[in-house]
Formats: sequence, C-alpha cells, structure tokens
Amino acid sequence: MKRYLCLALTLMVLAAAIGIACGGGEPSGSEATATPAMAETTAATPTATADAMSTMAETTAAATMVTAVPESTIAETPTPEATPTEPPETDANDNLPVAVYDGLLGAIPDTPETRNGVFVSDYALARQVFDAATFPLPGPEDDEAAVAEFTSFEWVDMAAGTSNVDYPRPLSPGFLDQIIYGNYTEMMAENLQYLAFDVRNIDQSILTGQPEQHQALRGRFDPQAADAALNACSECPAPSVEEHRGIPYYSWGEDYGVDANAKFAPPVFDNLGRGGRISVLDEYLLYTLGTSEMKALIDAHLNEAPSLADVEEFRLLAGGISRLRAYNMFLSDGVEAWDLNVLPKLSMGEDAPQEDIDRVKQHFAESGPRLRPYQVFGVGAGKDEEGSYMALVLVHADDASAEENVGLLRRRIEEGSSTFYGNPWSDSIDVASLEINADGRLLLAKARGRIAANPLSWVSSRDALILYE
Repeated sequence: MKRYLCLALTLMVLAAAIGIACGGGEPSGSEATATPAMAETTAATPTATADAMSTMAETTAAATMVTAVPESTIAETPTPEATPTEPPETDANDNLPVAVYDGLLGAIPDTPETRNGVFVSDYALARQVFDAATFPLPGPEDDEAAVAEFTSFEWVDMAAGTSNVDYPRPLSPGFLDQIIYGNYTEMMAENLQYLAFDVRNIDQSILTGQPEQHQALRGRFDPQAADAALNACSECPAPSVEEHRGIPYYSWGEDYGVDANAKFAPPVFDNLGRGGRISVLDEYLLYTLGTSEMKALIDAHLNEAPSLADVEEFRLLAGGISRLRAYNMFLSDGVEAWDLNVLPKLSMGEDAPQEDIDRVKQHFAESGPRLRPYQVFGVGAGKDEEGSYMALVLVHADDASAEENVGLLRRRIEEGSSTFYGNPWSDSIDVASLEINADGRLLLAKARGRIAANPLSWVSSRDALILYE
C-alpha cells in the first residue's frame, strides 16, 4: 500500500510542475473545486509522506539552477561535436523499432520499485513532430548556432504567465532530462560541456526510481572526449574513477552526500551539492546518485542481471509507445491504484473509518462504467498533424479483456465524470475525435482536447479515468 501512496505523491509533484508550465491543464472556475469526498481525501493524506514529496521536489529543482562557469574556463574546455549519424531504421508507419525501447528498458534493473514508475522521453521523435518555429530542439546535424537558439528559447509567455501547450514538456523529474527541457538550458549548457555532450547528442532517455534514481540517456557520446573535457575543467572537482564489470564511471563524493559548497557546481552537482555517478559509453550515458545504483545500471545494461526489457508487459508497452508515437510517456505496474476496492483506501488512508471509505467507494462507483482489470498502463503525450493528444496504453492478461475495454473506456469517457473535479470527462476529452482500439492484449487510445495539455494530471490526482472492478 505504501508503494502506491509514494507513486501518487511523486506524480502529484510532477503534475504540479507541468501544470504551472503549460497552463490550462486543469479545469478552471467551478470545475477546479474538488468534490467534498476528494477534498476530504486530500486532507487524509498521511503526513509521513511529506519527506518523499520534499525529496521529489528537490530532485526536480536541481534542474532549474546552475552556477555559471567563468568564460576563461569555458575557453579551455573542448566543446562537444555533434556528429551526424544515420537515424534508426523505421517501420512502414515511420515508427521507431521496438528494439530502441528494448535497449532503454534493458538499461534499467527490474525491481518492484523500478516497475512502479518509468519515464521515457523520445527526443528524436520530438524533433520529427515539432518544427523549429514551435520548438527549436537541435539534432545531430545542427551547429552551435542551433544550440544557442534552443538555450535562449522563450519557454514561457511572461506576460500571460503560461506557455504554449504544443511543445514537448518533460514528464520526467530526472536531473539530466530536466536540464534538456528546463528553463535554464543556457546556464546548464556551460556545465554539460565538461562531459562533452549537449542536447544534440541525445535521442532518448529513461528514468525510474525515487529517490534512488536510475537514469540512462541514449544517443551519441564519446568517452574519450568526456575524459579530456573533465581533465581540462579547472572548476570541476576531480572525480574518483571507479569500475564495475570492466565499465568505468565517474564518482563525486559519498553516496547521496550533500555538500553545501558544491551546489550547482560543474560538471553535474545538483541543488543539494550531490555529485552523483556517471558512466559515459558510446551509445548510452548512465547516471545515478549512489554507487550500488550505478552497479545495478551496469549489470542490467550488460545483461548480467534482470532488466525491465525482460518483463513482457513492459515490452508490450514499449510497442504501444512506438505505435502511438508518444514523445514521452509514464509507464507503471501500479494498477491497484485504480482498483475500485483499493482506490478508496488509498485516497482516505488505511486508518480512515470504514464508513468514510465506503462513502468514497460509492462516490467512485457512480463515476461511470468500470473497466475490466489490466496488468500495466502507460500515459504520455504525442502530437500529429491534427494537434496534441494524450496517449494511453493498457496491457491485459488476455485479448478478450482488451477488446471489452475498448467499449467500456469509450462509455466511461462519454458518460462518466471526473471524481476529482466532478465535471464530465467529455469536458476535457474531445469525444468526436477519440480513438480507442485493441490489438491482442493491448488497448491503444488517443485522446484530444484539454487533457492533452497535461496528460498526467488525472494520474497524479488518482482520478478514476481507468477505474476497474
């Protein structure tokens, strides 16, 4: 039970950050008022989870500030070369092969904690679906001027206090993901050069685990150039160079060690002064804050230990990602959070009086038709010629359940309502353009409308969009 509370709190922090960035992601006016049952739910959240939320907020905040590096030091440091490479082969529908996602999943150790929350960002796909005028994300063929344009990109309309909903906001709280998508890319670019890479080198990323993060970036990296850049950095504390199974990695300070004097220092110190551990390989860059986590990343990457790529349900989700062309997505096996018999207890707390739990259960039960059970789910963001959409993938135990849920989910959206805000789902989802299909054990859905501006909002609030019984 604690596991699902942690997942929900993690997502609440993420949705809050994304909502602030995109604006309009949540209902306004009377719709923004939670129902009485959900207001009590919020009040019933155990205070013991405050530390988890604080840790999450601190991790995300690490991406938002850095200390500028003196120009004299920058001049001495080799700049990363964005070597053009052939893009991965695609299928007839111009989708990336599942093998790309298999490689990402293969870099993450398979544990109950990692399965509970996986964030995937596809920068290569974002380059395809967003033009430079909307989102100037430079690729491997671009020059330094393109990087400068990206790092000075106006992410937020300061007058309106909002941002364009049609740019690829990050779902991931990871330090390395946030420095690519965050509002401080110009300053962070000065630090990243000490690892000899920038946004042009990255094609995809994957992150899981809180607060013990496991993160991998996939793209084009140069271990020798990174070593030379670190050695040339007069402002960078000398790392300890460790090795595991023949794979070297850089290490700064003690595991999760906090150094107030190193806050935001180059090359990768975070807001608490934690240096972390980084392994630079040719195709992958592995990052975490602890030594044991780095060894687990290396073990998974080398197939010396089970990884998420060994989990059939997650491989099926990866196939769904490719087919729905989501440029970022959150994956989880935490489906019990949407079980009608579990969700009320999660919402009210295990110590809540049974009469309160029963009342909330009735509240959820009246929110529309319930789905058949499923095993894992994925929620993400995509964009095509018609505009932005939320991508949803459910993996079931059998084909029949997936097929049955096509109709049930459509009915739930057409007839049901949000249990958090009380308004009909049809207020935030355009029913006319709704696409829901089944293929084997997979349910694949595209939902347009206001929900596309903040696709994780209902997940973070434990709203009952995919409630099952």
